[in-house]
Amino acid sequence: MSAFRAKTIDHEATLAEILAAARARRGVTIADAARALNIQPHHLQAFEDGHVDALPGELYARKYLERYGHYLGVPADMLRARLEESLRGGLWARSPREIRVTHRHFAVWPQRIRRAAAGLAVVAVVGYFAYALAMRMQPPPLALDYPPDGLVTHVAAVTVSGKTEPEARLTMNGAAVPVGADGRFSIFLNMSDGINYIRLTAARRAGKEKVVEVKVIRE
Repeated sequence: MSAFRAKTIDHEATLAEILAAARARRGVTIADAARALNIQPHHLQAFEDGHVDALPGELYARKYLERYGHYLGVPADMLRARLEESLRGGLWARSPREIRVTHRHFAVWPQRIRRAAAGLAVVAVVGYFAYALAMRMQPPPLALDYPPDGLVTHVAAVTVSGKTEPEARLTMNGAAVPVGADGRFSIFLNMSDGINYIRLTAARRAGKEKVVEVKVIRE
């Protein structure tokens, strides 16, 4: 490789012009240099196009330029000086191409957000109705407060009381039992001598039944 002669280059030339002239003098293409240096061709092209800020970052720019300059035989101090001019101000600006890509990328975010929100709304509505349907198919709660199972008594009647949900259809031994707005119920039941069976059934309009059974013994 012939030595690079700095005096053949205009000292007012830009970094891009210096590199392009040196490569032409050596008689290689961007692709040749990229293969020799194991650097992406578009990174070397960015140097010669004057788009240093299109490189991945300042550190990469310095390393790539050092290797490219050594390959072309360009004095390192000359390249460093030109690179500093390109980076003057300490800011690593993005290239117009990168800005366009970034802008285009974020421009679609509102549309994606709207689609995601619509999808979540559909899922929420479907989930709500599925939950409501599942709840309607389940039996209503039913709790018997009195009498306890196996109660032994001498009285002629007992008060059967407890709680279910206000909308439930409640029956006791097949007869309808009124349910209050708070779901509570209370009804008298006459006792016969011996064992008396009490069967409470609570049901929703479309769903399973909840059954509670107890026995009361009158002596």
